[in-house]
Amino acid sequence: RDNVAHFGIEGYFADISGLPADYGFGPATKADRMLAQLKTLGVDPGAALMIGDAIDDAVEAAAAGVPAVLVATGDTSMERLLSSGYRVADSLLAAVRGDWLV
Repeated sequence: RDNVAHFGIEGYFADISGLPADYGFGPATKADRMLAQLKTLGVDPGAALMIGDAIDDAVEAAAAGVPAVLVATGDTSMERLLSSGYRVADSLLAAVRGDWLV
């Protein structure tokens, strides 16, 4: 949320959330939680965009049928993100605008 506020792009988002993969939701995966949240919002998975900072974010988004783009704002290096095969942007603002590197 702080990154979104920093760039003044809150209006691009219907909702902002994020939890680590091992947060403790039992058998529920990130994909399950993503789908539940989208259902609550009334948003089709294909119409959403998941912006993450780790490769597992893109893996879980794909499992939910949600397009994803990764940004190196977390522990995963830009080099690793670029070699992952997923879409990557060099900033949160670029991710929102669709200015992806790959």
